[in-house]
Amino acid sequence: MDLHEAANSIQSDLGDLADSVEARERDVLVRCQAAHIADVLGRLKDGSVQCDYLSFLTAADYPPTDEAEGHMDLWYHLRSQGRRLEILVSASIARDGESVRTVSDLFPTAEWHERECYDLLGVVFAGHRDLTRILLPDEWRGHPLRKDYSEDQTDLTYTPEKRWPEVAEARKRGGGGAAKPKPKPKPKPKPEDDADKGD
Repeated sequence: MDLHEAANSIQSDLGDLADSVEARERDVLVRCQAAHIADVLGRLKDGSVQCDYLSFLTAADYPPTDEAEGHMDLWYHLRSQGRRLEILVSASIARDGESVRTVSDLFPTAEWHERECYDLLGVVFAGHRDLTRILLPDEWRGHPLRKDYSEDQTDLTYTPEKRWPEVAEARKRGGGGAAKPKPKPKPKPKPEDDADKGD
């Protein structure tokens, strides 16, 4: 199945769920409404292209401008291992006040990717069983990959001691923490340098 055949099959499988299906140079791009994400991914998994792996999920932030309202674009990267196909699914959501249904029940890898997307961009995935921060401390305020994020939003100093108190205790006892770097040895003089000294 080549990319054009795959695009036709996907269009047939998705019907009105897809706003557009486009065969590109290396993949097939599917655009849909955010409310249809779970249904679209479910059909791509069980349909003719048999997508069996979600390799990546992310979002891009577009703050409001004088010409347009702000939004976020969600990107789901799917693979069909058996058919050697890559399928991208994209949908737009409002920057705030709108959630999208989790797909972690369809693709287990989404559980971690959705948490990262929530942590760094603030996208809420409804139905996720543990939608908590995955990279930043729980007390962190704001979402650093939003274009309007400012470091002034948080007064936290991120250190290993705050994240893992046992590290601080080990360092107090002198038995833990990062090892101090060894001093670099001084370079030995080259033979020609010694010859110059004798002149």
